[in-house]
This record gives sequence, C-alpha cells and structure tokens, in this order.
Amino acid sequence: MASQIDLEKLKSEDQRKYLDVIIGQYFRSLGKDYEDGGSGAFFKYCDSNGFDKNDLEEEFRDNYDKPDDFMFMEFFDPPEDEDTNYPEFPLNPSISDKDARNKKILEILKYCFDNGKPPSFGNDSQSSQASQSQPKRRKSSAAKRLSQHYNTPKNILEIVIETDKKTQKECHKLYSSQCPLLYKEEDVLKRCFAISIKNNRYPFLINLVDSFLRDKSLYQRAHSKKNKDLQMVKWRTTSKYFHAINKEQKKMADTLASGVDTFLRRGCTSWDYGPAKLARIQDSVEDISYYVLMMNNFVQNLINNHNTTPFQIDFPIAINKVKTIKIGKQTDELSDDSDNEPSDDDNDDQKFMDEIGDIEEKLKSNNLCYHSFEMDQDLKDESLVTRLVNNAFNKYKEKLKDGANYPQKRRFIMFIDRRQADNDKANDKLTIFDAPKNCNSIPDEQVPEWFFNATKTCIIPGKAEGNGQMNKKNIIRADSGVGGQIITISFCVEAEDIIKCYMFWMGRYTRIYPEDLGLILPEIFDMNANNNKTFQAKEQNSVFSKLKIIDTDYESFYNQATYKKHVDFPKTFA
Repeated sequence: MASQIDLEKLKSEDQRKYLDVIIGQYFRSLGKDYEDGGSGAFFKYCDSNGFDKNDLEEEFRDNYDKPDDFMFMEFFDPPEDEDTNYPEFPLNPSISDKDARNKKILEILKYCFDNGKPPSFGNDSQSSQASQSQPKRRKSSAAKRLSQHYNTPKNILEIVIETDKKTQKECHKLYSSQCPLLYKEEDVLKRCFAISIKNNRYPFLINLVDSFLRDKSLYQRAHSKKNKDLQMVKWRTTSKYFHAINKEQKKMADTLASGVDTFLRRGCTSWDYGPAKLARIQDSVEDISYYVLMMNNFVQNLINNHNTTPFQIDFPIAINKVKTIKIGKQTDELSDDSDNEPSDDDNDDQKFMDEIGDIEEKLKSNNLCYHSFEMDQDLKDESLVTRLVNNAFNKYKEKLKDGANYPQKRRFIMFIDRRQADNDKANDKLTIFDAPKNCNSIPDEQVPEWFFNATKTCIIPGKAEGNGQMNKKNIIRADSGVGGQIITISFCVEAEDIIKCYMFWMGRYTRIYPEDLGLILPEIFDMNANNNKTFQAKEQNSVFSKLKIIDTDYESFYNQATYKKHVDFPKTFA
C-alpha cells in the first residue's frame, strides 16, 4: 500500500517519472533490464526533449488510440536512421507489424498510466478495456473559425500548405521585388513563402519562425543549468503542429523545417538566450524600459488616428556604454550580489570606437528629412513625454510634406541617442527621420516579410560619398553588430490587433511580448551598473503591463504550434 501511495504522489509531482517507474516494472516482469527509481531511459528522453512534467495525462486522453499522434511515440518506435540507443519495448507475444505493434504498446502504456502498475502478463482484456472506455477525442476549439484579417482558418492544421507552380511563380515575382535580401531564389523558401500567397498573405512562415524562437527561449531557460539548446531538428519532433503533419505531409514537414533554418540564416541570427556571452550593456534598465513604454504610447497614438495602418517604426537606441566580457570570465560574475560600485575590471581601459557616428551628418549627406529634439522631460511622466514626442513628430511631418494619413504605408526611424548619459547636464537626443527610398514605402499587397527585409536593408544610413552614393559599408542594419552599441526595437503595425515587435542587438533578434522584457533585459544589461538592481520587479511589471503589443493571429498560431502542453501566452499581468 505504501508503494501505491508513493506512486500517487509521484504522479501528482511528475508524470514522466511516474510512468518511467511503471515502465521499469513492466520490463522486469518480462525479464528485461531497466534502470529503476524514475530516472530511467523514458524519463531521460522526456527531459532531453523538453516535455513538461504534466504532458502525459492530456496526451493519453487525446491520443490514447492514435499511435501516430502520440507525442512520446518516438521513444518506443525511434526512426530507423537515428542512433537513439532507446531500449526496445518488449512484447509477449512479439508483434512484427509496425502499426499493430505501436497500437499494442500504446494500450499497455495507457493501462500503466491509469492503473499505477503494468498489466498482468498475457492479459489483453485489461488493456483493451482501458482503451475502449476512453471518451472521444475533443475537437480543436479553433476549428471552423477564420482569421478576421486573412480569412484563413484559425486552426492552423486546416491552412493549406501545398502550393502549385502558378502560386510559386507569383511568389517568386513578389519576393524577388519586395524581399531581395531574404529571398535569393532558394526553392525551399519559395515553397514556404508561397504558403502566404496561397492564403491571402497570411504570415505563415513568420509565425512558424517566431513560434520556434519563443519555444527556443523557454527551453533554454528551463535547461539553463545544463546549457541545453533547442534546435529545429528536435523542435519538429515535439511541436504540436509538426507532430500532426509529420506523417501525412512528411515532405512538406521537411520543407517547413528547412525553411525555418534557411530563413534564420538568410535573415538574422536568432537571439542568444541566456546571459550575454560577449558583452553587457552598461546603461539604465529603468530608462530603457520607460523608453519602450514611450514607443508603445507613440505607436498607439498613431493607431488611434484612424487610417494610418499599416506602418513600421524602428527605434534604435544608442546606449551609454558596452562592457566587453573577457574570454574565460564567468558571465554570472556580472550578476552576483555585489554592490553597484565599479570593479577593477570595470575600470580596465577598453579601447572604445564609436561605430555609430554623427547621425545628422549622415542624414544631411543622404538628403533625408529629419527632426531632432531633446528629451528634457522625466521619462516616468507619461503625459509630458507623449506630448513632447507627438509635437516633435508633427514638426517632422511638416518638413516631410507627406499626405494627411502619414505614416500609412510608410516606414520611418526614431533614433534615441544616450551616448552622453553619464553627463548629468546632457539630455538624450532623439531624431525622427525618413528611411532611405529603398525601404521607406510599404508596397501595395505587401508580403508579410517586407518589414523584416526593410530593417535588414537599413536602420541608420551610411554617409553618402562625393558622388552622392551611400557608403554601404557604414550602413547599420538589423544584422549589424556595431559592438553592441545599438539596441533596436522594431514595431511592425498592420492593424490595431496585429502588432509585431522585434528586438535586435549584436546582430541577433527575437520577437518580444511585454512579459519577455523582464527576462531579456537583465540578461544583456550589467545589473551591477547604473543602479539597475534598484529597479524592482513590481515597478517593472507596472511599466510592462501598460504595453499593448498584440497579434491575435500569431497568438492563436503559437498556442497550436508550441511543444509546451500548458502555456500562459500571452501573459496577463496582475
């Protein structure tokens, strides 16, 4: 009885360990060796693949009679071309037919999970009875609902991903014109981008890439002590969406997985989740957080002025200082409980080279319209800051002499210069300017990736030479490292409820939601500098809870694609 009580407790704490114990009992009942104690091969498989401790119950409920859909089946039926070293699941009598074998294995596992013990040797009635008594599988709550903006199914399994040559030809023409930096006529990207053309410009690949990157961040933080990373080859075995299409559309699943990897190589390196490995920003986390709030309020003000979407604004911030982390120095030394006084290492002379340059000089040389102003208000005073920014924007528009609906179908930049932040008498200088002509106008019927391609084309222009041509070597783009001296927040606004927000730093990027900032900023900022430790979680949440970053279609997509069974996304702040 004590053993049964222990198993019940273990089941409530970690279903992976619970089932692992019973699998061990089953193996030994058939004379097979298996590691005891809930740390056997099955638990190790679950842990290494990022399965949640409570995933099994729901998976048995939904897929008790569908081995092909059962997320854990790879352990019991590993791919023939992979050297997994998983122990072979014993059956007595043995079954040679693969489908019948997998169905039998799932019946036994279901019985083990429900009863806290393996079935009696040779007793088929118990396992079959357990299978027959299960309720019908629930239908997806997203079924038969359509996206308001794209008229595509909310259930992403219903989105058509096979495309014909005519659609691919149209895709080639559009992407060659609108996204020349992202699309280099690769067949795999053409097939992936064509899904958007097939489905009314639905951002399928963008959503898939962003879902992978979000799961990548969750996985890294969950396994930070082991320094594990989630690669695409592993995600496709655990993602709910990939798991569903791997069998019936295996070729397209391969194409999509390759498309994600190719997009990341072609576009911009994915964010290096966890503590920054090469540098830390020495600037105020509090000030940067309030600047993000300023950006949000400005964007919302533009949205509320009707007939302005779509538009894009990139907010590059020239930060105060960057501290290079010496090779061999432990990154957690920058996050210990020491005080905010600079260490001896902080005082080491590190040769500084400004990789940004004179912004106004660059803008003048390229004949780009701009307006500069100083942030002479307390960043915490939202109303005054909003009024200051709106007035500056109106002055910029007067100089630009564009249409009344500006910035509809336009892209512009708001540069925030904090390079003099250590000087108490100097205010931050902000400059609003028009992007160069090759990336400042959103085309008619734009493809979803146009915004990303524009940020990759140019954020801050290089200085024009004597012939009037821009020096391409000095252009600061999405994938520019610039020694970590610039962190860029990009708002891509297609509608009131389709706002994509990305963060770029050190040539890497990630999509952000309000709840992400409290995790990301401490990872890239030196928390021992600028009184950063005094910016407490309560005040952080007060700031981040005011951010209105929303994309209803992406949020629905992610919750169906993630490898996590239980997700709270997007987070609701208390």
